[in-house]
Amino acid sequence: MTTTTKAKEVLGAGESSAVTEHCNADTDADFDADAGHHARNDGLVVPAEKEACNSGGSKPALLERDEKHFDGWGFHDCRLDLGSDGIVRLAGKRYAEMFPAGQREFPAFADWAETALGLDLDDPRPHVERPDPAKYPPAVRNDAFLSAMRVYEDIEFTEDLDARVRRSHGQSVQEVYALRFKEVVPWRVPDVVVFPKSHEAVEAVLAAADKHGCVVVPVGGCSSVTQAVQLDRESEGAPKCVIALDMRSMRRIKWIDRDNMCACIEAGAYGREIEEKLGRLGLTMGHEPDSLEFSTLGGWIATKSSGMKKNTYGNIEDIVLNLKLATPALGTLTRVSNFERESVGPDPVKLAIGSEGILGVVTEAVVRLRLRASHQTFDSYLFSNFRSGQEAMRELALLRAAPASVRLMDNAQFQMGQALKGPLGTGHVAALVDRAQKFYVLEYHQMDPEKMCAMTLSYEGFGASQVRESMRQVDRICKRHGGVRAGAESARRGYNLTWMIAYLRDFGLDYGFMSESFETTVPWTEVATLYECVCACIRKEVAAAGLDEPLVGGRITQTYDTCCAMYFYFGINMQDLGDEGCEEKGEDPVALFSRIEDAARREVLRCGGSLSHHHGVGKIRLPFYREVTGSGARQLLTALKTLVDPRNVLAAGNLSALPPPAKL
Repeated sequence: MTTTTKAKEVLGAGESSAVTEHCNADTDADFDADAGHHARNDGLVVPAEKEACNSGGSKPALLERDEKHFDGWGFHDCRLDLGSDGIVRLAGKRYAEMFPAGQREFPAFADWAETALGLDLDDPRPHVERPDPAKYPPAVRNDAFLSAMRVYEDIEFTEDLDARVRRSHGQSVQEVYALRFKEVVPWRVPDVVVFPKSHEAVEAVLAAADKHGCVVVPVGGCSSVTQAVQLDRESEGAPKCVIALDMRSMRRIKWIDRDNMCACIEAGAYGREIEEKLGRLGLTMGHEPDSLEFSTLGGWIATKSSGMKKNTYGNIEDIVLNLKLATPALGTLTRVSNFERESVGPDPVKLAIGSEGILGVVTEAVVRLRLRASHQTFDSYLFSNFRSGQEAMRELALLRAAPASVRLMDNAQFQMGQALKGPLGTGHVAALVDRAQKFYVLEYHQMDPEKMCAMTLSYEGFGASQVRESMRQVDRICKRHGGVRAGAESARRGYNLTWMIAYLRDFGLDYGFMSESFETTVPWTEVATLYECVCACIRKEVAAAGLDEPLVGGRITQTYDTCCAMYFYFGINMQDLGDEGCEEKGEDPVALFSRIEDAARREVLRCGGSLSHHHGVGKIRLPFYREVTGSGARQLLTALKTLVDPRNVLAAGNLSALPPPAKL
């Protein structure tokens, strides 16, 4: 990436100026035109291809090749495969640093899946072919809108069905199930995908959509698990043309101000792209959600995202200093300054954060930067039960002793982690070490393998002594609560497996195992009750449906003074339920799974948890939205929506600010 410097006046700095680095994502270092590849600093290359996007004679566009699976999570050349020898392996060459050669197989996982989950790994379900245009309803074409788009050099579009289906959904298990096993997805597919390349282009798209009676749904990485970009196709009235506004062509780092430690980044940039480019300069945003690889800056802002390293870097609302929000009726909302804090009335930036695409389109943001830590290490502790680990987590938060990331996994999560351990090693020495470790934990410390849980920690700092001091403080706290130190390797592998969670979910789906995660915020005083009640609720609902014992687990992932964020993971073996469903239940697998998920979410609310900590509302939580918001707050949001978008051009329908148009 080429870097140039020039003087830039910094708002609020008077006559002084700051050196600003301009980082263009389309420079030669990021795109090698001769080789035809986008270069990545992890040693991998992503093939590029030319795609004629514009119908009717518009210019072809050079777009990055869509490198993701069509019907599931992740890179198209990466997946979990079951070999003929019964061993599950990570296929492809991705994640070589995390899982090097010799550490890419999970010898115990298949046996655990068959024994603990009841799966028949000899009976995978075949996927349907890619979308067949003959089976999908014809697109609603708006020629006036398309003609308006052809005027602009920095706007491209496509009406290709494959591209439209890709941008019609997120990554909830219900959506992935439909993509894999249904010939036609049950939701409304956009009629055209538009690729703006500038803020002005986004403004032009919104203006044309408003003028010509279209609706717009902004999309980025399509990594949402709340069905936020999904539209209902069952409605009344004359249909409108639906535009998927793909922001991925806007992924540049426009400038970096080192003196004031901030940068302006376009909203379509993936998290991994941002961190790779900043990392070359010794900088970081520090925002690392589990979806970092395929979620975008704009998506983080729209959903009010949180990351693994929140303890050090804050949540997205702490990182964003300013942004541009293009609206259909009120122009662009932004702040005049990029100050981290000022007292000049309500902040338009805060209105945009968490607005889920209904108020406007985030096109770029000024974000706070940090120096990249020079030292990072991992550690882990075992506790005899979840409550002991929870008390240690509470004290870490209370004493401000939590490192960059700390997570507490319950026994179900711990057991699954053990099933995902790599090869033990070779020779009798490795076997002796493994037996000694088990003796130390199970016999010497008298821990029950059916109750014990694990805490994993990631430390960052500027110098080994700083990290060591943090580790000593954590060690004292954990040992006060009965924690037994388990070392760095377990934690490192645990954090690496974070990138595999969605691949694991999709692997199970091929064998009829439907699984999903959801998160909540819960006061410290209610953690134990909520955890026990939600797990019991899921088991009760599954038993009432006549299905086998589910996999249910939880973990604490983020800590605050007053509360913590808790994830729940649950999975149900539905291998014997086909698309026709079970006649006694009258439900297909997706409907049955969704009903159980809703019951669990209702139990979360009953026990004092929030509707969401950081995933957002979307459609999947929309039935509960009125229960967790006051009428005054909803009226205020509706008034704001009416002001910035009176004709509901941005018609995703999230947050219930306005109903969707009569017919989409």
